[in-house]
Amino acid sequence: MIPATGLYFLLKTVFKSGSFYVPHNAAILIGAALPIIGNIMYVFGPNPIPGLDWAPVGFALSGVILTLGILHFNLFKLTPIAHTLLVKNMPDGMIVLDTSNQIVDLNPASAAIFRLTPKQMIGQKINQFLSMLTDLDKFLLLETSSQTEFDSSIINPGHIFELRLSVLQDQFDQVVGKSLVLRDITERKKNEAERERLIAELREALAQVKTLSGLLPICAHCKNVRDDQGYWYEVEEYIHQHTDTDFSHSICPDCLQKYYPEIAQRLKARKEKESKSK
Repeated sequence: MIPATGLYFLLKTVFKSGSFYVPHNAAILIGAALPIIGNIMYVFGPNPIPGLDWAPVGFALSGVILTLGILHFNLFKLTPIAHTLLVKNMPDGMIVLDTSNQIVDLNPASAAIFRLTPKQMIGQKINQFLSMLTDLDKFLLLETSSQTEFDSSIINPGHIFELRLSVLQDQFDQVVGKSLVLRDITERKKNEAERERLIAELREALAQVKTLSGLLPICAHCKNVRDDQGYWYEVEEYIHQHTDTDFSHSICPDCLQKYYPEIAQRLKARKEKESKSK
């Protein structure tokens, strides 16, 4: 019962694995099956050598096959585990295509984006799932890494995705397929739109601010100023029209001494008295 259960889970893993792991899985499967076959031959027959227990022989052959598998195929290395942990659990969708743009593998996140199961997508052309991209054929013909964005209203209303393309090459630099990574950038797009809105509002506010710059012609006698159209204005009026500045009138010390000498003298005497008292 226990060997049969183990063989069942082993067969299940074999059918789930990609074609790359066929030799690896075949070595494990044969190594696990030989002792079972030997035991069946001994118990139920036919037994080519009557009385010989083939189970130990099966174990011996199994050890040889697994040893060759470890040495030649690097059995039990970390790659399958890394694939499960990194690709299967990554939040972004990842799809692997062959040279004819047929889906050969994908992670659960990709299937969730299209609201399908991996079995429903594997073996199908990617075009039928990304029909909203009008330039998809041109995009897939690119031989360098690239990216584009698309609105997935058909499959995920209100969501925007970034589609990244990477070219897969073998050890001879021959293109053997392509990988697509789908990342949900809806929140990023919302933040960018909000930032652009704030920038536009700031620019509009700055455009409404009155500024005064450059050379300003001013009369040497009456101190009136001239605008770009040749009209003359009092300084207060001109500055008020071109800035947000209002004036409150006062009098400087020189003009006070010139036009109101008595008042200037009294203020001077008061200051001297206050300074002496201190």
